[in-house]
Amino acid sequence: MSAVPLDFDDADDDPLEAIGTEVVQPPVEAGDEVRERFAASGADEALGRLAALAVWWAEVRGDARAGAPARVVALGAADDAPLPPTVTRRALDPAPEGVPTAVDAAVARGVALADELADAGTDLVLLPLELGIPGRALTGYLMGLDPVETNGWQTTDLDDERWMDEVTLVRDVQWSLRGLRGRPIAMVRVLADPRLAAATAFLLRSAVRRTPVVLDGPGAVTTGLLAARCSRLASRWWLPAEVGDAPLHERSLGSLNLTAVTRLGLRVEDGTASAGALGLLGIAATLLARD
Repeated sequence: MSAVPLDFDDADDDPLEAIGTEVVQPPVEAGDEVRERFAASGADEALGRLAALAVWWAEVRGDARAGAPARVVALGAADDAPLPPTVTRRALDPAPEGVPTAVDAAVARGVALADELADAGTDLVLLPLELGIPGRALTGYLMGLDPVETNGWQTTDLDDERWMDEVTLVRDVQWSLRGLRGRPIAMVRVLADPRLAAATAFLLRSAVRRTPVVLDGPGAVTTGLLAARCSRLASRWWLPAEVGDAPLHERSLGSLNLTAVTRLGLRVEDGTASAGALGLLGIAATLLARD
């Protein structure tokens, strides 16, 4: 699908919702062909999650014999993330943080970047995105959780004072968002985080342009939750890399009806989980090549 310019000048319109109206789900024909082939050979039961991963890859590529992703871009990955040298590393390059009006420019940047990568024939995008406590608070707010449930109950990782400080921060962020659950761009403007704005627009526009994206960690999934407010179909183009060990992360994946590729207990959002997902996608692609 070719790029269509979007108008961000009308303050009464939500630019994120405008992008969401253009999202379509992946074609199901390729996935159905793979399911039938796997069912006939017994691979659907024998290969477990790998079979499901192969079906997803066939659908988002629109090809029941899709090869392994070759043109892969990682947005915001750490320099030391163990990604293959063939992966191109890029940044979101949003506007400066903490400026509410800058998020609109970041939305435009996310759209432009999605168009640029799609026009270049990108097969897959890896999106590690660390949003910290504000992202955690937004996740809980979108799911209707109170600050304590959002932050998680006290564990041995934090002392009582630190845990209470985090709960207070979550409460304050959620209080600032009250009444805005149905207005995605308003939530982004209140949080004033251009990374969140750019990534949300990028996810939605990539779904419009039919570019699949790997969600690496809780921050990226938070962005997915927000993007899903604009289009539930968009989540069909996403693949969570790792579930980690945070209960909120697993619950947010459940809210999106998505299953992570791995459960390794990773607590980093630097591209490490994306590397694992990329390797397993390569294996899944070899399954598609079988007769």
